[in-house]
Amino acid sequence: MSMSTDVQLLEPGDAVRLYEVDATHLGGEVMRFHGHLQEGTIIWQGQVYEPISIEAKGFDLNGDGRPALPTLTVGNSIAGVRGALSALCLHLDDLAGARVTVRETFRHYLDAANFPDGNAQASDQQRVMSWYIEQKTEEDEQQLEFQLSSPADLQGIKVPTQQITSLCRWACMNRYRGEACGYLGGAMFGKDDQPTDDPSQDRCGGRLRSCKVRANTARFGGAPGSSLIVRR
Repeated sequence: MSMSTDVQLLEPGDAVRLYEVDATHLGGEVMRFHGHLQEGTIIWQGQVYEPISIEAKGFDLNGDGRPALPTLTVGNSIAGVRGALSALCLHLDDLAGARVTVRETFRHYLDAANFPDGNAQASDQQRVMSWYIEQKTEEDEQQLEFQLSSPADLQGIKVPTQQITSLCRWACMNRYRGEACGYLGGAMFGKDDQPTDDPSQDRCGGRLRSCKVRANTARFGGAPGSSLIVRR
């Protein structure tokens, strides 16, 4: 059963949200966390995610097209070391520019290594969202808060969301696999619309054919006929 089918069930299963913070270009490393504190480590696609107090808000796209302004609140403790996140921010410029990848899936899709008896339903199906830390907005002994931005926002690029264009506005706004896009399939494709097995290369080219290869044309956010408009 696919994730897109599961989410339509009355009881789709326990949702799992995983966070990946890539600070390698700042001189740090890739850190992986989850906020399910009742759990220990969670293994997803062979990667280990550690439990931490974490709360994310504002990831959903606004209905009027305004960009989301998500925030990430994280407990000031890593691996039981109090103040560890503050120390990390001091060393890595408040993590400004670090990439935050949010992965949403279901418990019954997790790797077999998470279960004593294995997991026959293990799958790589997930919803992926990518953001960048723009700035640290609050900090105390207990927690830190960060404001996130889409790659376009961080670079100061103005995206006219309602402009008539043949490109999908969801892809242009970095909302691939988001609520408006609606694609939750396990099949992955690169920007050239060619199949890939590498999750890091799973990118939407924003073209109508990008939706066609994913069987998701009903959610295409562009106007294919706009290229036929004669400009005077």
